[in-house]
This record gives sequence, structure tokens and C-alpha cells, in this order.
Amino acid sequence: MHDDGNNGDEKAGDGIWTIEFDFPENSSIQYKYTNSGKEGVWSPSEEFPATNRQIFIRDDGTGKMIVKDVFGQL
Repeated sequence: MHDDGNNGDEKAGDGIWTIEFDFPENSSIQYKYTNSGKEGVWSPSEEFPATNRQIFIRDDGTGKMIVKDVFGQL
């Protein structure tokens, strides 16, 4: 994720982290956050261990979909 004003991030250092992905339209994506541990390791601080977040990818005609999400809130 980026907070450096590059790679889709609008403003460097504003505390809003950005990441871009390409997914096929009409797909369902599940994800979750972690905030510690080694890269690729889920523990010790997986957010809501029993719950995945989910979004449905749809095209509004722009070819982009912006998801605003907050770590630690469902």
C-alpha cells in the first residue's frame, strides 16, 4: 500500500493508504488486513480473524472502482 503520492495515491503523507488491483468485472473478492508480523504471515495481529471483508467488482462505465475502507471497522 502507498501513502507517497504515487501509484494511485492522491496525496503523500495524508494517512490514507492506497493500492490498485486489476480484477475481472462481476467477480467477488474477499480480503482482510494485518498490521504486524513478517510479510506474508497472518499472525499475530490479523484483523477480525473469523471475518473476511468482501466486495463485488462492478463497472460504472469509468473502468475504475474506488473502495474506501477503514482498518479495524466493519
